[in-house]
Order: sequence, then C-alpha cells, then structure tokens
Amino acid sequence: MSTERHGRWMAEPHTEAIASEPASLPAAAVSQDVIDFIRYCYQRRRIGWPELYDEMCGVAARGEFRGMDYDCLANLGVRFSLGDMQRLAALAHQVVTDERRRRVAITVERASVPVGPVDVPSPDLRALPLTR
Repeated sequence: MSTERHGRWMAEPHTEAIASEPASLPAAAVSQDVIDFIRYCYQRRRIGWPELYDEMCGVAARGEFRGMDYDCLANLGVRFSLGDMQRLAALAHQVVTDERRRRVAITVERASVPVGPVDVPSPDLRALPLTR
C-alpha cells in the first residue's frame, strides 16, 4: 500500500546539512546601528516579541530610523525573513533586556537621590476670615 497522497505535492526529504547562525549572537558582534534600530523600535511602544517584530518591519518599510530601509538594514545584518527570525528574536531579546535594566537603574538612581526638606510656607491663619 502506498503512503503517498494523490493530488497533493509531497516535499522531498532534506538531505543537505543546514548551516545556521547561532541564535544568541552577542550584541558586541553586531553593528551599533542595529542595536540602536532595535532600541528605537522598542522605545516607540515598549512591546515584546512578536509585536516588536511588526514594529521593526513597519519602521524599516517607512525608513523612519535614520532613513534605513530593508536593504540598508540587510547590509547591516538585519533580515526579516523566516530563516533569520530566530537570530533577530534573540538579538531583540538582548536589546530589550538591556533597555529594561537601564530603565530600572535610572528609576532606582532617581529614587535614591537625597531630597532636602521642602520649605512650604504655612498659611497665616490670622489673615483668614472667621466664620460664625
């Protein structure tokens, strides 16, 4: 008995070795422009993956970040294809995590700044009208 289904296209088994890039590429190995692009997209709406991917696609399509479009970003190593999705997601995760740490550090730093006593003048009660 045949296991083929008639009328449907059957994919050939993949026999070649797949050479893939590591999913967690260190941010230091990536152009600062790429890091800034992802940070810019994240700061616009502060959303996570996969919504961040949609935001990045929209920003690239309109060239909103320093005029960088798909071609320019592809030259820097940012590709929006399915095959590059894992790498882009890992890089975006690193940038977002770094950005969140920065925001917490800034918040803590601002909260730990000593604030002197606030000199609020007390109202002169003698000037208030008396009600009977």
